[in-house]
Amino acid sequence: LIERHASGGFQATAARDLKEGEIVARIPRTSCLNETTSSCPEVVLELRATALWGGCCACGSVEGVITCRKCSHDEIEAAAAWREKMLLAFILMYERALGPSSPWATYIASIPLFEPVPLLWPAECRQWLAGSEAATPANRDRDGARAEWCDFV
Repeated sequence: LIERHASGGFQATAARDLKEGEIVARIPRTSCLNETTSSCPEVVLELRATALWGGCCACGSVEGVITCRKCSHDEIEAAAAWREKMLLAFILMYERALGPSSPWATYIASIPLFEPVPLLWPAECRQWLAGSEAATPANRDRDGARAEWCDFV
C-alpha cells in the first residue's frame, strides 16, 4: 500500500507480514538518480578526472588509492564513501538548479530543502548534545564536512 505521508513524501506499508529476504519492490536503475542518469553525466566524468578527485581519498597522496602506504584501508574506504556522498550532493544541487526543466524535477521537489540534523545545528544548539552518545559523531561529521568543503570548494 503506497500512501502520502504527512511530511509530504510517500510511504509504503505492507498489507501482510513479510518473510525475511522477500523482495517487495524492483526499481530499475534508470529510475534512480545517479551520475549516469543525471542531467550532467559529462560534468561528473570531468569531476572524476580532476586532480581533486585523483590520488588517495584519505590523504590526497598521488600514490593512488590502491598503493597509498600512509593510510589504513578503513581510512581510504571512509574517505571514498564521503566523496561519493559529495558527488551525489552535487548532482542533487545541479538538478535542483535546473528547476522544472530537470527530468528529475518531481522527484527533487519531494526532497525536503532542509533536514534538521545536528551537523547543521548552530554551536549553541549542538551544546545540548554534550555528554550524550550523539555529541562525538555530530562533531566528527561537522569537522569532516568542513574539511571536505575546504578541499573542494
